[in-house]
Amino acid sequence: MKLSQLKYFAAVAETGSFSLAAARCHVTQPTLSNGIAQLEESLGGRLFERTTRTVSLSSYGAHMRPKISQLLEDERELIVASEAFRNPARKILRMGMSPSADYQRVNNIVGPFFAENPDYEVFCKECFLEDGENRLAPGQLDVMIRPVRGSADAGRSMAPLYAELLLYVPKDCVGTTEPIDFADLAEDTFIMGPTGCGLLEIIQDMFLAHEVPLTLYPGQALSYVSMQEWADIGMGATILPASKLAGPSANCARPIVLKDGKAAKISFAAEYISQPSQQTHIQAFHEFIRGAAGSVPI
Repeated sequence: MKLSQLKYFAAVAETGSFSLAAARCHVTQPTLSNGIAQLEESLGGRLFERTTRTVSLSSYGAHMRPKISQLLEDERELIVASEAFRNPARKILRMGMSPSADYQRVNNIVGPFFAENPDYEVFCKECFLEDGENRLAPGQLDVMIRPVRGSADAGRSMAPLYAELLLYVPKDCVGTTEPIDFADLAEDTFIMGPTGCGLLEIIQDMFLAHEVPLTLYPGQALSYVSMQEWADIGMGATILPASKLAGPSANCARPIVLKDGKAAKISFAAEYISQPSQQTHIQAFHEFIRGAAGSVPI
C-alpha cells in the first residue's frame, strides 16, 4: 500500500470519475486505475462500483473512506510539523476545532488578528476533545477551540470566547417556538450525536443538575444534520447549539429555560499551553486570545 494510492482513492471518491481524479493527481488514467486496483488488492475488498457511465463508492469503500481520509490528514499534519521545526521563520499556527464550535463566529473573533498578521500560516484541524487534549501537550496543536465543561487542567489556560443558545427541537417539528421549561424535557426521548465533541456531556450535566431524567434514543446519529433530520421525521427530540440548526428544525426550535430563569447556553473557549520555549508568533497569538477573552458578549 502506498500513500499515492490513498490519494488516488480520495480523488476518485470526491470527483466520481477516474479521468477527473487522474487530472487532479497529475497522473495518467491507467496509472490511477492500476493504483486503485493495487490498493483494493492490499485491503482485500472492492472500493468502487464501476459501470460504463458511473463510478461510486462500494459499501466497503464508504466504510474505509473516513479511515483513509484520516491517514491523508495525518500526512498533511506531519508535513506542517516538519516545516515548523525546520523553518522556524515560518509563522505556522496549528488550531484545533471541536465540531460543535461555530466556525464563523470563531473566525469573527480571530480574523482581525490574522488580518493584521498576514504572514501567519494557519493549519486548522477538526478534532474531538480527547484528541485535541492529547495534541496540546506535545505541541502538535497551539490552541484548541472547545466547549467549556469545568475548569482547565493544571498547566493549561482557558480563554472564554463566546456562548450561544442551546435550543430544543421537538420531534415532527411541531408546536410553538416559545421557550420551554427544563423540567418539561423529561417527557421526551432525545437523539444525540457523536460522543467526544462535548455537546452530549454538557447536556447530560444539565439534566443531572436539574434532577430531570434524560431518556436517550437507543441509536446514535453521526452528525448534527442527522440529529435534525431524525427529529424532523419524528424519531425523537434533540438539543443543539443555535449555530448548528438549519432547515425545518431552525423554524421550530425553542429556547430552554433553566431553573434559575436563564436561557440554556453552551460556552466556548480557547484552550492552550503557554511555554517560554514557544516561538514568539505562537506567544503573540496566545496574548491576543487572552485579550479577546471577555470582549465578546457571553
